[in-house]
Amino acid sequence: MPHQNWIEGRSGERDGGSRALSGRCCSVRPRAEKPLPYLSLFLKKHRTKYYELLDGVRRDGDWEAWLSFFLDGVRETSAGAVASAHTMSELFRADRETTGS
Repeated sequence: MPHQNWIEGRSGERDGGSRALSGRCCSVRPRAEKPLPYLSLFLKKHRTKYYELLDGVRRDGDWEAWLSFFLDGVRETSAGAVASAHTMSELFRADRETTGS
C-alpha cells in the first residue's frame, strides 16, 4: 500500500514530540515505503536545547541553528539505525551457521 496516506497532527505543546513552531496544522503525506529514523528519542534527550533553538527561530528567525541541530539528530539517529541493522544481520548470520539453515 505505498500510495495510502496518513495524517500527521502537530501542535505547539511542549511534550517532547515533533511539533510545529506555532499554531495548529495538519498535513497529509504519503506513507513511507522504507523505515525512517525515529527522531523522538533524540529530541527528548536534548529537549532543553530543542526548545531553546525553537524559541530562537520564533524570536530571531535563526533557522540555521535549529536546522543544524535537527540534522545532527538525523545523523545520530541514522548512525544508530545502521549499527542496529548490522548487529541484527550478524546475529542472523551467526544463527544460520549454528542451526545449519
